[in-house]
Amino acid sequence: MSGRKTKKNSFVKKKWLLVAICGLSIAAYNTQQVEASSINKLDTDKAMYTPKSKLRLSVEFTNTDVSSKGYYKVLLENPVANSSDGYAIRKEQTGPWECKKNKTITLASGSLDMDLPEYDGRGYLVTVQFYNYDHQLLAEKTTAVDVSSKWTMYPRYASLGRWDTSLSEQNRNIADLKKLHINATMYYDAYYRPQNPFPHETFKDWIGATVNQRNIRNAIKQNHKYGQSAMMYNMVNATTGTPDDRDAKMNDNGDAFKTIIKKDGTKAVESKWGIYRTSPANTGDGANTADNIGEQKTFNMLGGFDNRDNVSHQVQSYYNMWSKDWQKYIGDKMWGALTYMGFDGWQGDTIGNDTAVSYENRYSLKDKFPVVSGFGSFTEAMKTNQMKKFDFGINAVGGQGQKDLDKSQADFMYSEIWANNDVDDNTAPGNTNGTHTTYDALARAVDNTMQNSKKSLIVPAYIYHDYHPEWMSDKAVLLKNISVLAAGGSNMELTDGVNELYSEYYTGVSKDKKSKLSSYMSDPDNGGLRKLYDFQVAYENFLRGGNLQTNHHKIEVTQNGQDMGSNHGEANKIWYMTKSGHGNKIDDAETINLINFCDVSHIGWQIQNQSDDDNKQINPQYNVHIKYYVDPGRNISNVWIASPDKWLDGKNQKLSFSQGKDNTGNYIEFNIPRLDYWDLIYMK
Repeated sequence: MSGRKTKKNSFVKKKWLLVAICGLSIAAYNTQQVEASSINKLDTDKAMYTPKSKLRLSVEFTNTDVSSKGYYKVLLENPVANSSDGYAIRKEQTGPWECKKNKTITLASGSLDMDLPEYDGRGYLVTVQFYNYDHQLLAEKTTAVDVSSKWTMYPRYASLGRWDTSLSEQNRNIADLKKLHINATMYYDAYYRPQNPFPHETFKDWIGATVNQRNIRNAIKQNHKYGQSAMMYNMVNATTGTPDDRDAKMNDNGDAFKTIIKKDGTKAVESKWGIYRTSPANTGDGANTADNIGEQKTFNMLGGFDNRDNVSHQVQSYYNMWSKDWQKYIGDKMWGALTYMGFDGWQGDTIGNDTAVSYENRYSLKDKFPVVSGFGSFTEAMKTNQMKKFDFGINAVGGQGQKDLDKSQADFMYSEIWANNDVDDNTAPGNTNGTHTTYDALARAVDNTMQNSKKSLIVPAYIYHDYHPEWMSDKAVLLKNISVLAAGGSNMELTDGVNELYSEYYTGVSKDKKSKLSSYMSDPDNGGLRKLYDFQVAYENFLRGGNLQTNHHKIEVTQNGQDMGSNHGEANKIWYMTKSGHGNKIDDAETINLINFCDVSHIGWQIQNQSDDDNKQINPQYNVHIKYYVDPGRNISNVWIASPDKWLDGKNQKLSFSQGKDNTGNYIEFNIPRLDYWDLIYMK
């Protein structure tokens, strides 16, 4: 995945070629010398499909062969397509093509349609091959298909944050996200005030950027066209402004909100639904505003930013998520906004944890409580009432509050991870509580939620938050992504097309672009992220099927007789993660994920300087020996290896293995032919 792959399908005269797709031998032909033709683009018409729906592909093919006619094959296969159990699925169809030498054709909807299987929550690899009528393979390319009834089964999340662009630019951005199989988008800062989201057709957000409802409605339409869900972003426990402000819409609830003058001289809210400070606090870097003890908790968003309008909705006031009155108030507001615009759900945001007291205890400071303790109660209220027919989830910033969310009815799990002193509050069996500075910590956050909720955690983690080189390192981006994916999570990393998030202010990323992905990584047709997203879709059942759980089995990872294994992502080691699944499901299996840290000396995921970048070195490892102790009583019949890296390019192959038993238990042994960044081993 670290470099651009150029397809070269040149064959030596009179050489027999065995073509293997997903480990399944499909044909053997006496080949002749053929110049390199290519499939330049291979697209699906949707990011996600419902069971038994129709897959429509479009393919752009450049022919450099003397033949002007031939046939193509479309193969749809699941990761166990060459097994003999009841889960094997392989569909094939063919058709003719005609294209003169050195010309390009596009085959689109109609000619490449395929009916999808009936099974819900399955991932498939799709391979398209072009042959001439001498049965010579001219070109091939792969992509993937997710057949799921809901995006929350296997979330692939991204953001939209520009609401004043041309519709054509917006459409291109959404189409590029579709190519990476993004199945839900967060509408970042598409609202005016939390309590009055859409006052006019055009308005200014808190930073002064123009928001056009035209753009929002167009984006929702495009999302739905591609099988994506549209999620409105809004705070779960905040208002902006005071009842005195125009468009505040805070006068329709009697005495719930009262305008006061704070001790720092600024105008603010005092509400019986609010949360109140137990210690003084500055409320915005550079803003010269503060909360005193006993005042309602606020934050001045204007602090630390320059050159923007000093609008009345710059200051957020915060509320008690345990309050049933607040739950009803903001829930009703959001139900109205979602229904009015046609959104599919609510992405709730917070500002992390703090200690507070209720309105009744603002003077005595009795019965202090952590703000995040209300996440679970708030979620249950939403899913029982206003969000019953909408998707809903809360950002557990830094993993704080995730414990209660894991037990709740939240439709999806989302935690913005920071490389600071935040620690898990939902530590699962076998894991050790800790901060979130390393790759292993990202994986642990994912695994905690997977064990506790059987849901795949969505992880925003801003690699280049404080250090902004012009170009992001491919290796740094890939290692962070792989750490999350191998653990069973999903990366929240893209905004407004294929732009990597480096800041929590998403609109600024796609507008300012202080640091950019390389042209290889950002190419939505053939780039590194496209390969990675194809892979996570094709193998979703063996990466984050809810049936798969960490098993902490004994495993030996050796190379030339030397112990190279680490289950905690140590520097200069091969990091492994092992999982088991049981029951009557396709993920009734065992998996091993291997990540190559053999030449990685810096295991912090956030890049602080050039040295951190330079210490992310990836060199291929060969002939790695694995001895793995399987679940008691389980007989392994097949072992496969798959990788998004160049040597397998998203496909898989079967591995030869032996079985044995010792004092520890039953084990299997096999050799890994190659490990670049990431190998997935799965066994049935």
